[in-house]
Amino acid sequence: MGSSSSAHDSLGYSLSCAALLPAHPALRLRHPLERLVADGWEEREMVSAQTASSRASGWNSRGRPSRAYTAVKLIERQNGTDTAGEKLYYCAGPISTHTLFMSSQPRVTLIVETSKVYGREILLGISRYLSLHGPWSIFAQERGQDDEDPVWLARWKGDGIITRSLDFSLCRRARRRGIPVVSVRHLFEQPEFPTVFPDQQLIGERIATHFITRGFKHFGYCGVAGEKLWERRRHAAFTRRVEAAGGTWEEYKPTYLSDAEKNWEREQEVMVRWLQQLPKPVGIMTAHDSLGVQLLDACRRAGIQVPDDVAVVSVDNDPVLCELASPPLSSLDQNAQKLGFEAAALLHRMMRGESLEPANYFFEPGEVVTRQSSDVVAVKDPNVGKAVRFIRENACREIDGRAIARAAGQSRRALEKKFRAATGRTPMEEVHEMRLRRIKQLLVETDYILPIIAEQSGFAYHEYMSRFFKKHTGITPGDYRKRYGK
Repeated sequence: MGSSSSAHDSLGYSLSCAALLPAHPALRLRHPLERLVADGWEEREMVSAQTASSRASGWNSRGRPSRAYTAVKLIERQNGTDTAGEKLYYCAGPISTHTLFMSSQPRVTLIVETSKVYGREILLGISRYLSLHGPWSIFAQERGQDDEDPVWLARWKGDGIITRSLDFSLCRRARRRGIPVVSVRHLFEQPEFPTVFPDQQLIGERIATHFITRGFKHFGYCGVAGEKLWERRRHAAFTRRVEAAGGTWEEYKPTYLSDAEKNWEREQEVMVRWLQQLPKPVGIMTAHDSLGVQLLDACRRAGIQVPDDVAVVSVDNDPVLCELASPPLSSLDQNAQKLGFEAAALLHRMMRGESLEPANYFFEPGEVVTRQSSDVVAVKDPNVGKAVRFIRENACREIDGRAIARAAGQSRRALEKKFRAATGRTPMEEVHEMRLRRIKQLLVETDYILPIIAEQSGFAYHEYMSRFFKKHTGITPGDYRKRYGK
């Protein structure tokens, strides 16, 4: 057996292994053990361990493994002196001592900004995970989004990292030392690390749907400087949904290539000219809240009415920026707490020894939080406008087609014909869509039991609500909450 051994002081460690391994208070192995060799081990105090790679070509008569495995030799020590006793365990793949052993409280570094709401929400999500599955020994400090990683990370001997680093160089060095790393920032087609990210396609689709259900036929998209995969996916999903609904769209790209080159006044002049030539009314998606604030300022400079002529929805739902905007800015909540929770769960699996491929792990984002910048119904027919407003205000109450028609001042049949022509669905289909969104919101954002959710979403009985939900989503409310809940 070829050997590259290194001693590991295991004092203060605890054992929690596969069922075939005898429990012992001194050590915790992370990898599930494939085979146990050598019977008759008399357990005493074990305070050191060694690893050696085995590359046997097949199972031999002594029961050695057939492919690359790691043999862990536990050495018995009495009064500070090694005895002749030892025992071998086999684990799939050649692995380091660091990967095999970790303390009862894993040491984890969180390279996540505290300067923005998005980063703080991620940290809250990690905290929620730890309240259920911790504790961990955490390093976290106040930092900006693009601050350099701490220099000590180059030689740190911890157990895991969750990062929003601008530069991955120190994280790469940590990975080479066997430390698991999970990224929650950069989105690449071929990521370097397991990466947790909101589903960008759903973000684009949901904002497009937000405008379409309000009757918009013309759309715009305001993107960021440079080429970023997350934005390309949002933009593609937004425009596909718009085109499928028969809409037209135009794109605004910044004149600068990086934030360092940005000139606010010059950019506002260009943005004003772009807004003035758009057909009205128009619904515009912006890539993030800061850009939404900028677009609303350009509308004000151009004398364009918001939301009647231009409606705006951004992404991130930063409450400070959204309320600072004039008028207050509608924005999609990416569910950053869910991002933090899922990243912590992924890292925990890796720290326990599970091998995960560098890949993108997407989760469902939240919904659009409607504020004044998009709280409008862009339909020319006044009766349809009255119907849409009535539905939005009363969808989660016991209403039917006759009540909607009365509120619109039309016969039921005439209203259904006009409503479908303007929005692509019937009044009751619109009611069902509003109720479905309400159920999803309550499942994700609260811990309400199903009877309360049913009551607050317009259903007399939670059994009927559950059947309705499964019919439209393909899964039960309970499964939806497990999959997407914060």
